[in-house]
Amino acid sequence: MLFKQKSYDLVLTDYVMPGCSGLELVENVRNRDAAVGVIMLTASGAELDRHTHRLGFTLLRKPLQIDRLEMAVRQALTDRKSEA
Repeated sequence: MLFKQKSYDLVLTDYVMPGCSGLELVENVRNRDAAVGVIMLTASGAELDRHTHRLGFTLLRKPLQIDRLEMAVRQALTDRKSEA
């Protein structure tokens, strides 16, 4: 996982991926840096709201609306900057 090699201000991931789920990735990220912004994309109908609160990430449903992604990225980076 690249996150182990260096730090990032933002992680953008999908819920369904080969090898691990987006939730597993977010848990690993949170164990390394609780303050990094995380945005998860999904086309899955899975109920993920409880996980967004527990792990602290933004969930965006597909088909993706680019303006919502732009707002989520701006917010995550603003939050990260204010914690630094």
